[in-house]
Amino acid sequence: MMQGVEILKKYKVLNINGAVLNKNQLENYLQRIASSHILKNKSDKNTYPVPRVKENYEFINMVYVLLNEHLKNDIPIHPAGEWILDNFYIIEKTVKTIIRDLSLKKYENFLGISNGNYKGFARIYVLASEIIAYTDSKIDGDILSNLLKSYQNKNTLSMDEIWNIGLFLQIALIEKIRGLCEKIYSSQIQKYKAENIIERLVENKKQDTLKYKNLPSYKTDILGYGEMKYPFIEYMSYRLKSYGKQSYSFLKILENQVEKMGTNLAEVIKKEHFDIAVKKVSMGNAITSINTILRINFLEIFEEINGVEEILKNDPVKVYESMDYKTKIYYRNKIKDISKKTKISEIYIAKKCLELAQNSYDKLIQEVENKENSNQFDKAKNLDLQINDNINTKNESFESTDDMNNKQSDKIDINDKRLDIIKDNNKIINLKKSHIGYYLIDDGKQELISNLLNKKIKFASYEKKAKIYISSICIFSLIFTFMIASLMYFQTKNILISVILGLLCFIPVQTIIVQIMQYLLSKLVPPKMIPKLDFTNGIPKENSTMVIIPTIIKSKDKVEELMKKLEVYYLANKSENLYFTLLGDCSSSDKEIESFDEKVAKAGINMVNLLNEKYKDASFPKFNFIYRKRFWNESEAKFLGWERKRGFINQFNSYILGKTKNPFKVNTIEDWKKDNNLNLPKIKYIITLDSDTDLALNSALELTGAMAHVLNLPILNHTKDKVLDGHAIMQPRVGIRTYC
Repeated sequence: MMQGVEILKKYKVLNINGAVLNKNQLENYLQRIASSHILKNKSDKNTYPVPRVKENYEFINMVYVLLNEHLKNDIPIHPAGEWILDNFYIIEKTVKTIIRDLSLKKYENFLGISNGNYKGFARIYVLASEIIAYTDSKIDGDILSNLLKSYQNKNTLSMDEIWNIGLFLQIALIEKIRGLCEKIYSSQIQKYKAENIIERLVENKKQDTLKYKNLPSYKTDILGYGEMKYPFIEYMSYRLKSYGKQSYSFLKILENQVEKMGTNLAEVIKKEHFDIAVKKVSMGNAITSINTILRINFLEIFEEINGVEEILKNDPVKVYESMDYKTKIYYRNKIKDISKKTKISEIYIAKKCLELAQNSYDKLIQEVENKENSNQFDKAKNLDLQINDNINTKNESFESTDDMNNKQSDKIDINDKRLDIIKDNNKIINLKKSHIGYYLIDDGKQELISNLLNKKIKFASYEKKAKIYISSICIFSLIFTFMIASLMYFQTKNILISVILGLLCFIPVQTIIVQIMQYLLSKLVPPKMIPKLDFTNGIPKENSTMVIIPTIIKSKDKVEELMKKLEVYYLANKSENLYFTLLGDCSSSDKEIESFDEKVAKAGINMVNLLNEKYKDASFPKFNFIYRKRFWNESEAKFLGWERKRGFINQFNSYILGKTKNPFKVNTIEDWKKDNNLNLPKIKYIITLDSDTDLALNSALELTGAMAHVLNLPILNHTKDKVLDGHAIMQPRVGIRTYC
C-alpha cells in the first residue's frame, strides 16, 4: 500500500494507491480515516486539482497518439491501451466537465483537512481518491452510497460535499487512468525497441531500410528502470520465438541475461502476463466507472445519506416530503447559506428549524384540541338535555360524555383538520409556523437566526426596504438633476434657464436611475423561489383544479380549434382531478340571439361528448363547454355578456362554488349534474388561459402545487377583501413561442 502527495510546480498532487479491499474492510477503513480527519473551513489554494487534471489529460492524449502510431506500424497494442483507443472521447468529455465545473473559488470553499499527509486538500477530494484506490476504480450507485454512509458514521459530510462527490470521483479516475497510461507507454516503447533490435540483428536490415528507427525519447523519470525491463523481455522473447532457428542464439543470450537478474524467462513472462491482465481490468473498471458516474442518480444518493435531509423529512406538518425536488434543493441551499454565514453546522441548523416548527405544531394541536373539547362539551350538554326530555325512553342509544372525553385522548391528525384550519387566519399562521420552510424562506428566518446566534436579530421590513428603494431613487435623481442644472448655470449664468432645465430633466433622469437600480438589484439580490408541492403523480382530490379558456366565439370552427387545444393541454398535463372547460362568450350584437349561436352551441356539445368518450373519467367529465346569454347593456346600447371576460369568470366561479344557479345558455356541467343526479366536485383552483396562450408540459401540475403549498396559503383581512400574506392569485412567467 502506497500513499503520497507529489509537488507539481506550485500545486500539490494527490496520489493514493492501495490494495483492493472487500466491502467490510473498506467500510471499516473509511470509518477509521473519518475519525482521524481534523477539518478546517477552507481548502488550500495549492491543492487545486484542475492543473493536475490538465497535465493528466495531456499525457493520456500523448499515449493515445502513440497507440495509434503503433497500430499503423503493426506493433501489438497493450490490452489496457485498447480501452484508451475505444473510449478516449469519454475521457476528453470528462476532463472538459471537470475544468468547467470546478473553479478555484468553488474548490477553496470545500472543507479542508488540517492534519496528516493530506493537509490542505479538500476532504471530499481525499475521500474520493481513497474510494477509487481501494476499490480498483469499480464504482456504482450502491457501492458509493454504502461507503459514504460508513464515513458518515464517524464524520458528517456537508451537503456541498455529497452533491459534488461525483466530480471528485471523476478527478480520481482520471488520475488512475494516467497512472495506467504510464505503464502502457513504457510497454509500447519497449516493444518498439525490441522491433528495432530484431530488424538490425535478426533480419540484418541496412540502416536506411529500417522501419523502426525513429525511437521516441522516453521520459525516464516516469518509471524505474527495473519495471521497464519486463515488458521488453516478454515481447522480445515472443518475437524471437516467432523466427525459429534463425533467432535461437539471440534467444539463448536473452535467457542468460534474465538468469543474471536472479529469475528465469518463464517466470518473467508469467509475471508480465499477470500484470497485463491486471492493468486491463483496472483500465476497464476506470472507464466503465466514468460512464457509470454519469448515469448515477446523485439526487437519490443525496437524499438517502444526507443528514440534513433526514432531519427535514420529520417536518411536523408532513409537507417537506410532498414537495418537488427543486423546492427541496432550495430549502437545503438556504441551510447551506446560513451555515456559511454563521459558521454553524448544517445539521444543527436543520435541527433548530425542526425544533421551532415542532413547538408551533404543538401549539396548533393544543388549539385544535381545545376547540374540539369545546365542541364536544356543547354536544354533551345538548345530549344531556335530550336525555332529560326522554327520561322514560328505554334502550336509547347515545354517546355518553365519558365516551366523548375518551375519544379526545386520541391524537389529532392535523391533516384531517386541514380544511377547518385554513378557514381561520390564526390557525393558518400557526400552520405555516409548523412547517420547517417558514424558518428558512419565510418570516420565521429572523427567529431562526436569533436562536442560532443567541441574540436578537432584526431584519428590515418590506416597508422599510421599499422606503429605502424609493428614497434612493429620489435622492440620486435630485443629485444628478442638480448637477445638470448647475452645469447649465455655469454655462449661461442664468438661474431661470437652469431651474427650467432641471425641472425638464428630472423625469428622464429619474427613469434612468430606476433602470440602473433595477439592473443592480437583479444582479445583487437573488430571486426568491415560490415553494411547490410535487403533483407529478396526480393532483389530490382536495386540490381539484379547472383549466378554463374564456374567449368570444362566433363560429363552430373556433370552438373545434379551442377544444382541440384543450385536448393537447390535457395530454401535456394528465392528472386525476384536473378538468378543462371552454368558456364561450357571446359577441356584442344588436340582437339578443344571433344566427350562429345555435351552431356554436352544438359544436361545443359535440366536441365535449367526443373528448369525454375518448378520455373517460368515472367521477366527472374531463372536458366541458359553457356558452353565455346576451344581456342589454345601456352604456354600450348593445346585447352582450355581463362585464365581458371578467364578468364571465366571476359568474363561472360563483356557479362552481354553488353560490348561484346556472346563469348560462349552454352548460354541459349542469347537463351532467341532471343526467347523473350528482353534485359538482369541489373545485379549489382555477387556471385561466387566453386563447393564444399554451399550457406547457406539467405546468398545470406545478401551478396547482405552488398554490397548495402551506406557505402560499392566503391569509385574509377581517373583511376578507385583501390578502395579507400568501397568495390568492398567481401570475406565472409567460414565454414567447417560436416557430421553425
